[in-house]
Amino acid sequence: MSVKIMLSRTDNIGDVVLTLPLANYLKSKLNHCEIYFLGKPYTKDIIEACSGVDHFVDITELSLDKLISLKIEWFFHIFPDKNLSKLAKQAKIPHRVGTRNRLHHWGKCQHLVKLSRKKSGLHESQLNFKLLKPLIDEVDLSIDAITKYIDFNIEKLEDNPRTILLHTMSHGSAVNWSFENFRNLARALVKNGYRVGLTGTEKEGMVIRTQFENEIEEGICQDLTGKFSIQELMRYIKGCYGLVAASTGPLHLASVLGVHAFGLYSQVEPLDAGRWAPLGKHVHIINADDKGLEPDINLISMERVLDQILISGR
Repeated sequence: MSVKIMLSRTDNIGDVVLTLPLANYLKSKLNHCEIYFLGKPYTKDIIEACSGVDHFVDITELSLDKLISLKIEWFFHIFPDKNLSKLAKQAKIPHRVGTRNRLHHWGKCQHLVKLSRKKSGLHESQLNFKLLKPLIDEVDLSIDAITKYIDFNIEKLEDNPRTILLHTMSHGSAVNWSFENFRNLARALVKNGYRVGLTGTEKEGMVIRTQFENEIEEGICQDLTGKFSIQELMRYIKGCYGLVAASTGPLHLASVLGVHAFGLYSQVEPLDAGRWAPLGKHVHIINADDKGLEPDINLISMERVLDQILISGR
């Protein structure tokens, strides 16, 4: 009989991507388990593309009756949520796991894991894996080991092996590299034989089209903002050479989809790559020289990013 396990991660794309290896890991370690993943509607396509997830559960449609009907045996609060802690207890889920430093987990979770995300020095994916301790005592927390449990079932939309995507805005999740740097990089990439696409939401596209007006008119950049659903974006990314961005969801998607992910990072904790680097085989971290200061990825020159892209293609 299968053990029913729910992983709850109801925040943003990058956070969800760094949580999904848990599903594949549990599938590999437990002979019979059924993985439910609780998330936001806009991360549904990402979650369902993960081979280890059996069922996506929409947080906006979750009720006490619904949760009871699922007959979950293990509930992992990967992203702490006070209301969900209460709901899982009301549903009388036998094993509820949360972090000890969240007061709302006390009295709500029988299994409290000693874990402080801000002060640990560990990568986000490693912190997620530490929460498995009540179910699986010995877990290899090395990044190489965790990376082995990345597995997404998704097909390319089309082949664009010389296309590099520039994701210029971060929706507030990271400090942005300047538009001037991105514009200069786009022109340099075209000179080196690459095609350049601009990605982002439709709302971001209103800003991006203004900032890249000349580059779009001259055919330097193709405006792809607002043109894709999340699933279509994943399929498009998979057919490209790579993607350049700060620490954003699309950067994490690029890495787990197997294309080159060029990540622009501050060294100021907790925004640094040590905590938030993408997982994957073709990850290239470009750090700003700002350790101990205010985060400023504009200390990264366009030439450094261009060199990294050109080196990766050799």
